[in-house]
Amino acid sequence: PLEFPGYLGKLEAQREKTGLEEGVRTGVGRIAGLRVAIGIMESQFFMGSMGSVVGEKVARLVERATDERLPVVVFTASGGARMQEGLVSLMQMAKVSCALERHAAAKLPYISVLTDPTTGGVTASFAMQGDVILAEPRALIGFAGQRVIKDTIKQELPEGFQTAEFALDHGLIDAIVERGELRSVLAHLLALHLATASAVRGEQEHEPGDRDILVSYEAVRENLASGTDTYNTVTYGDLTVGGGLPFAGGVDSARAKLRGRMAAVTERFDRRGSSMRKRLEKALSTGGFDAEAGVSLEDASAAAREATAPTSNRAWESVQLARNVHRPTALAYIDSFVDGFIELHGDRMFGDDGAVVCGLGWIEGRAVTVIAQEKGRDLKERIARNFGCPQPEGYRKSLRLMRQAEKFGRPVVCLVDTQGAFCGMEAEERGQGNAIADNLLALAGLR
Repeated sequence: PLEFPGYLGKLEAQREKTGLEEGVRTGVGRIAGLRVAIGIMESQFFMGSMGSVVGEKVARLVERATDERLPVVVFTASGGARMQEGLVSLMQMAKVSCALERHAAAKLPYISVLTDPTTGGVTASFAMQGDVILAEPRALIGFAGQRVIKDTIKQELPEGFQTAEFALDHGLIDAIVERGELRSVLAHLLALHLATASAVRGEQEHEPGDRDILVSYEAVRENLASGTDTYNTVTYGDLTVGGGLPFAGGVDSARAKLRGRMAAVTERFDRRGSSMRKRLEKALSTGGFDAEAGVSLEDASAAAREATAPTSNRAWESVQLARNVHRPTALAYIDSFVDGFIELHGDRMFGDDGAVVCGLGWIEGRAVTVIAQEKGRDLKERIARNFGCPQPEGYRKSLRLMRQAEKFGRPVVCLVDTQGAFCGMEAEERGQGNAIADNLLALAGLR
């Protein structure tokens, strides 16, 4: 388009040298048996730069994924927009973003995986638009290149500037994942989405004969380990009279049978819950549990004294127990009852607040979003986590994850363990009150 000298000849030379048509390959496949639309940028073709063809291919990938209700995973590797195509190249930033917005409106997930390097116009568009953004260790990630910064404004850059680790510290990405672990992490993220996809889509869209796969944490683990790529499935039928299913009496009879079965299940869980409560009460009466040493917080004689102590003393001792630095923290609870927990970091704006832990996982087979305040298990960790006092970026991280949960129909489980919001100059400078207010407003509308 700019009649850049020799550009067309260089394109032909690149195609002959690499065996590729352009700087991205797109298609569809399966990860641990879970179907996904995928795009892989090719750094060996013009450094993966984004011209009109790359933008068109990625946009079409996303549009087709929207039509077929598929998640999208894109592996980025790019020097940015292709300068030889000028504005036609820069336009692709908006074009792909439009396709991704429609994909998001359809309640479908997009996972971006940043490899080395991911810079320029790709960083300023689809690389950073994922519901979840992963990066490989030490990958170069940034908008303006280091040489551009140094040559233009003569600024000295800190050690480790524009690395994946730098981006994680500054809240710009969700996690760093080694290449050997990517298949597993992607499979579990896709499964967590599929677990609630039907509910988000709406049951009215199911027609007799439709099929859904039944995903779970254990099923994904088995498929990753065995490579069988097989899941149990459910086939939807017609419950009306004559629909072909063995429910004598039609819908009313079927509903009555289902209600009876559910009542039996509920009764079983109630009995189990009562037993669990008794065990918990017994544990508390003997002093609880030490997260570090794995022993009782109080010896037997202290527990005996507590049992006979006046109510006022017991109230004060409960305060002391809450302040005990050896009691279990939020991460101890998460480790004990959340399967396959994947922590997601950052507010995508400024930083990652260690006082707020967010992530995805499974509780008794149910896909959930977990948000917790974490004080830290030892002094070093407590200092790093600001003693469990959230800062604005912690509230903004939780807001981002709550909105994501709303989008994909996941329940939010919140573990509360904090002295309150951090009161400091830097928190005020970054809008502590604004961040809390935004959370309250969003919570008011969560379904």
